[in-house]
Amino acid sequence: CTAKLDESGENYIVNGEKYWITGGMKSEYFITAVRTGKPNSGIFGISMMVIPRSKGVITTRLALQGHDTSATAYVIFKNAIVPKRYLIGSENQGFRYIMFNFNAERFGIICTAIGLARTCIEESAKYARKRKTFGKLLVKHQVIRHKLMEMTRRVLEAHSFMEWCAYRASLEEMGSMNNSLIKDISLLKVSATK
Repeated sequence: CTAKLDESGENYIVNGEKYWITGGMKSEYFITAVRTGKPNSGIFGISMMVIPRSKGVITTRLALQGHDTSATAYVIFKNAIVPKRYLIGSENQGFRYIMFNFNAERFGIICTAIGLARTCIEESAKYARKRKTFGKLLVKHQVIRHKLMEMTRRVLEAHSFMEWCAYRASLEEMGSMNNSLIKDISLLKVSATK
């Protein structure tokens, strides 16, 4: 999407399209990354703005199997007029805000992945105590016990690192002091989702 100031300098004219907007059919506002800088400005020409549903904002439902309740939409902005006050933060700083938001999303993914992994280990251990193979319980096979312990070690390792990152995040806003927390969360997401 592109957003250019009109002649008055008070409104942006937004043009472009967005796919896979969850809840887009019901939304009254769209928080959108738009190109406000020059075409070759890369990440330094992106801004964030709140675009209200108005004339020039067209939504079409995307028919998705299994996602009927999400009201996922294809959104078209066609000369949509957006007041300058709807700009989030500073012009051309939107990429920074997007990346900042990813940190919280990553941490949510990490917590979910570790929680699910712990549940999988618990269920696997329960199953191994019930299922018999070659005349004995699955858990009595050394290779199965080894696999369960290795999975447990990896999950506990990730969980411990998650708690350390959560503690550090409680002390500082992510990226306000240095980027080591952001880097650690990025690495932890890789580890936690394997």
